[in-house]
Amino acid sequence: MRGNIRPFVVHSNTALAEIKNILNTPVHYPRYWSSNFVDLLQKLLCTYPGARISTRQELHQTPLLRNIDFQMVLEKKIKPIYKPPEDHLNCDPCLELEEMIVESRPLHKKKKRLAKQRSAQRDSDPETALVKEFIVYNRYKELKRKAMEQKENDWQRELELAMANSIVNSLAPIQEKPVAPLVHDGDYATASSAAVQLKGDSIEFIDRTPSPQIKESAGSTLIKPTKPFQK
Repeated sequence: MRGNIRPFVVHSNTALAEIKNILNTPVHYPRYWSSNFVDLLQKLLCTYPGARISTRQELHQTPLLRNIDFQMVLEKKIKPIYKPPEDHLNCDPCLELEEMIVESRPLHKKKKRLAKQRSAQRDSDPETALVKEFIVYNRYKELKRKAMEQKENDWQRELELAMANSIVNSLAPIQEKPVAPLVHDGDYATASSAAVQLKGDSIEFIDRTPSPQIKESAGSTLIKPTKPFQK
């Protein structure tokens, strides 16, 4: 990033001996770089773990970063020296196309390949299989699950009760109309008054009882003697 070029030219077809030579050869830094910056890179790229920077405190003790407030950096209160533009690309797209054409396995797909390799290694590890079988118990999740099951059971009971009540109401017996009792000749007036009162109470019942005048006329017609047959 500082020199705007890659530190090492390594491709997929680079020989293994050349890669080993790169690792064993000391790094050469440009002369126009500051001594503090070179010192920081040397401590970061040191091959000996004891001399390599591994903590934030050691990083803060370097001459280049000694006067920087790390807390303000973490809170993003320090304005960066360079901010890439947001209206166009920060890199040349021709380089990306050239890399995809020249390289059989481009570098931008390297992360996916490494992720697949790590996942395959984790799946083949027997300790990982044991971890998958181990069930982590969470008390709050268990209480939440039981409360949800209780609510579902209550809803199910309410639904079953509502369905049972609807079935009972649909199968209720149908009320039939009462049958009018037989009345004698002397009870025509009483039956007529009862029928009139019944009409006032409900319009569903119709009085078909004949009136006393119709009854008397019908009786006189039946009782009237016939004249003798005359030649």
